[in-house]
Amino acid sequence: SKVYLKQGEVFPVRDLIAATMVHSANDAAEALAEQVGGTDDAFVELMRDKAKELGLKNYDINSPHGLPAEEGGDKPPDVMSPRDLAIVGVEVMKNPLLRELAVQKTLPFRNGTFTMYNPNHLLSIYPYATGIKTGYHAKAGFCVTASALKNDMDLVAVVMGCQRKEDSFRSAAKLFSSYDKSTVDLHF
Repeated sequence: SKVYLKQGEVFPVRDLIAATMVHSANDAAEALAEQVGGTDDAFVELMRDKAKELGLKNYDINSPHGLPAEEGGDKPPDVMSPRDLAIVGVEVMKNPLLRELAVQKTLPFRNGTFTMYNPNHLLSIYPYATGIKTGYHAKAGFCVTASALKNDMDLVAVVMGCQRKEDSFRSAAKLFSSYDKSTVDLHF
């Protein structure tokens, strides 16, 4: 996904963050990475430092956007375990701006000339859904790191390996629907 950024265009940081959170715009993620880190490689180092700070254990971060590495390229693919994705999901939802954006189904961009659509269909099929991000990789299938607010408790679920995109959302909704405070393991 992208918002078709062009060389030399200038956008407020909030708009680019919105593009990454709502529309999964990889070009916006790249632009933010270059602005914050100077280069995407320098930003990746910042991401790795944050991963260590969060206590992630099974990950390999090589890009600011998570797109599969180019065939024959020099960068290995980005990978992350479900446990680590859950930890990142919890951290994302602590940020008020990211939380506000993650739940948006649509949002205007480029002064309303472009509408961004959220690929997280869980927001439409599960009434308590609050976000977060979707993904796909040939080896991992369709995935979602999902969040919901149910019974005054923030929940995060990670679903990976689905053959169809909609199955990832149905699986997350099923996990959230079966939530019972007495049986949920709140430790990572």
